[in-house]
Amino acid sequence: MFVNGKTILAWVVGVLLPLLGVVFLAAPLFGIPLLLVGLYVLPPVRRRVHIDVPVGWLAGWIGGLALLLGGALAVVRVPIGGLLALVGGVVALPPLRDRLTTQLEIDPGRGVVLGVVLLATVGAGGVLTVQQDELFDRATETHAIGEGYAVAANDSELTVTITDVARTRPLRINESDPEPPQQDTYLVVTARFENTGENAVGFDRGDLAVVGTDGNTTAYANLRSDRIDGTGRYLAPGIDFPGRDAEAVIPAGETVNRTLVFDVTAGHTYLFTILPTGQAVSADRHYVPLGRVAETDEAE
Repeated sequence: MFVNGKTILAWVVGVLLPLLGVVFLAAPLFGIPLLLVGLYVLPPVRRRVHIDVPVGWLAGWIGGLALLLGGALAVVRVPIGGLLALVGGVVALPPLRDRLTTQLEIDPGRGVVLGVVLLATVGAGGVLTVQQDELFDRATETHAIGEGYAVAANDSELTVTITDVARTRPLRINESDPEPPQQDTYLVVTARFENTGENAVGFDRGDLAVVGTDGNTTAYANLRSDRIDGTGRYLAPGIDFPGRDAEAVIPAGETVNRTLVFDVTAGHTYLFTILPTGQAVSADRHYVPLGRVAETDEAE
């Protein structure tokens, strides 16, 4: 039995989009359109329900409504991004586009319409991504070393306190096995984590980071830190990441002190943070200044 490329593509898109739609149902603006478009494309559904609606027309309605709704919600907090989304929605939605082209007495053609919608969508997405804090009404808070602060993480609540920070060029896990940095130096951060919520909190390497104040420099917790046993020069045992994709878990109600090691580049001022992967996307951002790592610093 011969199956053409169009049928294969319809099956792939028809299966993937509903799955993505189910994943994103927590954000209905994205989840519901993905689910509907996927079901529309899936060959068995089209045959059974006898759907006879042009794909371009359906995409125009769904995309236009999504852009109009998203733009209307965003325009108050992020005017430029919201307006770009509204423009894309007006051009994408068939009745609004027809009314606009009739009033202006122009016939832009399908390619021009698609180009304008894509440019407006990409532009709106870029602006909204850059200005996420304004969009979600998030605050940015800075804390001193020794000052505890609460964050919502993985459906639980965590109080984080950075108690100490030091620099070292070789990471001396033991005297016979010094580890030279791949960048310039290691930042060794001692942190206290108190899980005050009712659920365990898990961190992977992408959650804990130090970021440069220039906005372009990020270092994640080094896997070698799990070999630090908390004796000698280090104030606490290292955080244990069992593997590259595994999590370090803090059970509910427990308080632990851990050493975090970050391989960093000199010439930057760094701040410790828990990145959005470990927090709700709308949560406030918390930073702890760790100081500047200068080119001429003599590390321990």
